[in-house]
Amino acid sequence: MMKGLNMQHSNYLERGEQRRKEQGFTLIETMIAMLIGGIVLLALGGMLTTSIRTNQQSEHRMEAVAKAQSIMAYVSAKITPNYTQTTARSQARQQLCAPGNIGLVGACTAGRRESIYTSVVTLTPTTVPLTGSVGVHVQLAWTEHGMNKTVSLSSQVVL
Repeated sequence: MMKGLNMQHSNYLERGEQRRKEQGFTLIETMIAMLIGGIVLLALGGMLTTSIRTNQQSEHRMEAVAKAQSIMAYVSAKITPNYTQTTARSQARQQLCAPGNIGLVGACTAGRRESIYTSVVTLTPTTVPLTGSVGVHVQLAWTEHGMNKTVSLSSQVVL
């Protein structure tokens, strides 16, 4: 009888040790899991930063194209004989500073929003003749993350 009791006691101890081994993670396992999780989070953070920057650049480029198209349409509609490049540039600034538009840095009157864009409008020839055609070139420029960016549009207007 004693022999059977010792075997039962021995089996009980082995099952207890097995249960203890299966109950949880060791400290080293937990630390390795945390390290792997941290590396994954750093990688995801880098991808998120890149995604946000790319989205912002895209947004600025689309906004610049829309503003350049607006200026091109406005200047093209205003072209008449004796229209000058100086007038075109002044009207381009006014277009950027119009309500609902974001204007040029330092060029908008009080109460108007200013932005990151600068514009250049070029007419070829610089004074519109009585007949013929005029080349209109609109360029918007801005600086983004230390890099200079531009959008350019060109068109011919026939008088």
